Amino acid sequence: MTPDVAESPLLRWVRGLNRCQGHSAARLAATVAFVGGVALAGCSVPAQIAMMMLPDGILSIPLARFDQMPDTVRRDVSALINKGDWPGLQALAERNLAQDPSSSPWWYLKGVALLQAGNAKAAEDAFSQSVRLDPYTMEGWHMLAQAQSTQGNHQQAIRTLERALQVQRDSALTWLLLSEACKRAGLMERSAAAYDEAQRLANGGARG
Repeated sequence: MTPDVAESPLLRWVRGLNRCQGHSAARLAATVAFVGGVALAGCSVPAQIAMMMLPDGILSIPLARFDQMPDTVRRDVSALINKGDWPGLQALAERNLAQDPSSSPWWYLKGVALLQAGNAKAAEDAFSQSVRLDPYTMEGWHMLAQAQSTQGNHQQAIRTLERALQVQRDSALTWLLLSEACKRAGLMERSAAAYDEAQRLANGGARG
């Protein structure tokens, strides 16, 4: 049965999924079921995931990597996201990038701000910088693919997600997003295979 989104937002299932894959079968199973319902409704799964990550999901990713930064910075970022102040978030990210252009989390936050403001191309550039600087953070790859998909570049999004899988092969969420990207590119067999792999990983990696 497809979960009730009002009771169980996707956010609660995907947060931390890549960090505790072996202990998240129930969460991913719920995610897979929800995604199936969204797909049947004709909605964009990556867009839904990006939307439902706001505001808390975005905070859970970069702020965990801001452990060397003052609490005031973390509070400022949280306040801007909670208000939906994307120009303010972009400006904050750019001020910090001017001081430290090698900060992957700030590039990620700049990408988030740009994507939410409707500038998918600039967001793609920011997420590209984020994963170049830190290729081991899966959420950066996911959001890069989302920015590409938003522009209709589904083949490019597929390549991005395939590169993400080279970093972490057992990321069920990445397989799920790859399934959607393939579907939107008209690659139905590849979409089904990626979906099956996401389900396999959700069941602890067991093969049926």
